[in-house]
Amino acid sequence: MPVRQDQVHSFVAREELAAFVDPVIAEVNLVATIAHRHHDMMAGWGRRDRACGMYHRATGSGFIVIPCRVPPGIEEMDVALLVWGIGRAKLTCSTDATGTYLRSINRPSPQLTEWVETGGPIDASEGPESGRALTVSATTVWDFQNIGVRVDIDEVSGEFGIAGVWWRPIWERRT
Repeated sequence: MPVRQDQVHSFVAREELAAFVDPVIAEVNLVATIAHRHHDMMAGWGRRDRACGMYHRATGSGFIVIPCRVPPGIEEMDVALLVWGIGRAKLTCSTDATGTYLRSINRPSPQLTEWVETGGPIDASEGPESGRALTVSATTVWDFQNIGVRVDIDEVSGEFGIAGVWWRPIWERRT
């Protein structure tokens, strides 16, 4: 097989020099901006919020435990449940005894599910009826955590079911 001979069509010395302009203006808060963007990427697992399907049907009071993976630097998470039937679910975990209530009314079958969700970071003093986000970590931990979220089901009329869960980390800017 013959040896390939590369041919140079232009010389670097003949090319014109081009000036490159830095597209990012130097600012004092540039380092903090980079840190916040990195945290946002980690907190979101580098993709959309996490959701998973499940099937739990209750005809009376009871409880289940749903696993949750908490990303680094997250203290609170919004939770949504895909529910049907008539009933109430109280979500609590080891770091949030107050918890939050999510209710389902008048969806008679699993084919007519609806999303019910928490309403963001609300102070625990407002109580579980406020629909507050769940406090999943007592302090900022810079590693992934696996926790169990206890879902107590009551006020069931007929049946109450959960067909899915959706976790959305609440990203708070750190100083």
